[in-house]
Amino acid sequence: MSPADRAWWIGRLQRATVTSCEDHVVAVLGRTYSGSGVLKVLSSTGEVEWVKAMGNAQGNQALTTERVVSGISDHLKLPAVDSHIIHIPGAFQGFEMDQWGQYRVVAGPAHASKHVEGAREGDSMKYRDRDSNAQRQAGIFAMWDLFLGQDEQWIYDTSKDYSIWSFDHSLWLTRGEGDWNEELLTRLDSREWQPYVTPAGLDPSALMQYAERLRRIEPAELIQVMNSVPVEWGTTDSDLEALAWFIYRRSSEVADRLEKMSDGILTCDSN
Repeated sequence: MSPADRAWWIGRLQRATVTSCEDHVVAVLGRTYSGSGVLKVLSSTGEVEWVKAMGNAQGNQALTTERVVSGISDHLKLPAVDSHIIHIPGAFQGFEMDQWGQYRVVAGPAHASKHVEGAREGDSMKYRDRDSNAQRQAGIFAMWDLFLGQDEQWIYDTSKDYSIWSFDHSLWLTRGEGDWNEELLTRLDSREWQPYVTPAGLDPSALMQYAERLRRIEPAELIQVMNSVPVEWGTTDSDLEALAWFIYRRSSEVADRLEKMSDGILTCDSN
């Protein structure tokens, strides 16, 4: 039996509750009134961060999706905004996340993303000729296919020649249709995902590099990320095992598509 078999993953996870973190929320500086009701906070490290809490409008699985996409992207060196788990103390229990008071913070572990000062948000991919964006956007293509991307949201770091980052992945893995589970992941296992935009102008060598990283992904890396998902968020071990299996199997198929895309760009450039 190999990791390509769903049964191989059964019983591999060893998760735990998160009673505290090195980083915790000190103050709420603001909030957004769309999507999951993200909080802008000051953390105990002195950093400004964007936090999604339990009890949000998109459901707690949004936190799991964020953690998994960000964690695996970090292993693959994909251009996702830095993120981690942060603790929300009991003093913030019941804090309103929307303007009607319908959704309120549940204290405990939450998902935090780095605040990029001076960043510009956008839902279109541009500035491909700036900074290293021809390489970075190749990474976003890999992310988009691997994690079934949707609800495109990018930020451009104006202090670094508009270098692009991917953020807010709570609706990826088809969460636009509802929570993912083992049944849905099995059905989508080999489905080719629609590329986000034209690959023209992407760096073909970067596409090949990401393809190589995908082929080298180890089960232990996926297990490490799945184990980092707090039990408090409510995602079952079975669903996380299925997600690890799904990503492991899908990674080689995405690598094939990236290599084909790279070959296509090189062919066009030579004509």
